This record gives sequence, C-alpha cells and structure tokens, in this order.
Amino acid sequence: EGFMKEYILYMYPDCFDFLFDEEGDADGAGGSVTVENQEINLSISGVDSWLSEYMWQVCVPCESGKLSREELNKTFNWKAFHQTGIELAKEVKKRLPPYVTLIYKSPFEDISELIKPDFIIDENSKL
Repeated sequence: EGFMKEYILYMYPDCFDFLFDEEGDADGAGGSVTVENQEINLSISGVDSWLSEYMWQVCVPCESGKLSREELNKTFNWKAFHQTGIELAKEVKKRLPPYVTLIYKSPFEDISELIKPDFIIDENSKL
C-alpha cells in the first residue's frame, strides 16, 4: 500500500512534441504534463526554438526527400543540439515529481550515437 509505481517519461523532439510516456503517447503538448492527476507547467524558455530548429532543419528536409538521413547527419550539429536538449531536460526534470524518471533520447533521424540508450537526466547530466 502507498507504493507508487515507477513513472518514466521520455524526452526527445518529434515535430512539435517533446515528452512521451512509456506507451509513446505525446505528453507535454501545450506546455504542461499531467502526472498522477497533477498538472505540471512545462513552459520552459528555449523549448520552442529547440523544437523548431529540429523541425525545420531535420524533419522537413528528411520528410520532403530533399536530404537523406545520412546527408543530414553530415551537416546538422547534433552535438550542439543535444547539449541544448540536455539543459532543457534538466529544467523539465526539476519540475517533475521526484519519483519520475526522465530519459533523454535521440530522435530517429540522429545517427550520431552521441546519446546512449537509457540516458537518464539528473542535475549532473551532460554530453
């Protein structure tokens, strides 16, 4: 009794969403996430520009066929992108209840392998 199940959220850019639950359902759209019936404000400065950079420089060129994933990965600065993403993830983590594990992931288009699987966010996370 009273034991809370482990709660995992994943953070990675996917068009204009960036937070997903274990089923892969988008969470955090509209700047908030609901965890155990508690609404948490995620209006964090920088998230929108981080997502739109991804959208316009990665999603759109790949989906339109203008660039292949391989070509994109030669030119897109994944390191800088993930450094920003990890800092944003640390801000997200601060707002979540302590029992929530936040895992930062690379989007599908990133083949740089800079981000290891199960990259758990805490205050010391860095690339």
